[in-house]
Amino acid sequence: MTLTDLTGSPALVQSASGTTVFNVFATWCVPCRQETPAFAVAARTLQAHGVQVVGIDQGEPAARVEAFVSEFALKYPVLIDDSRFTNSVLGARVIPETLVVHRGVLAAVYVGPLDDGTLQAIVRSNV
Repeated sequence: MTLTDLTGSPALVQSASGTTVFNVFATWCVPCRQETPAFAVAARTLQAHGVQVVGIDQGEPAARVEAFVSEFALKYPVLIDDSRFTNSVLGARVIPETLVVHRGVLAAVYVGPLDDGTLQAIVRSNV
């Protein structure tokens, strides 16, 4: 899938090898804001296990998403879905939604906020 990065440039997202955890969110979503610290921790701790975390905002302005990234000091890639790909193709109609892709195959989908322990357990059980 192709989304845009925070500068508006196209960003190709692929997960052909290893595991990628996609967190679909919106900055205004209270449960999304509640789970974001868990994703920040997971991005740091799971990286050593070959797991990449990628945030995907559902189409908000880049300035708003940048402020969100700054507020939570996120170090993982955060992209913007202006095309509604996550909604129409991946079925992320309720946010937050977490998609675990292992070696290019969708391994798991979780709807609703996750805490750090749950997120770590989910990823480890799907790699």
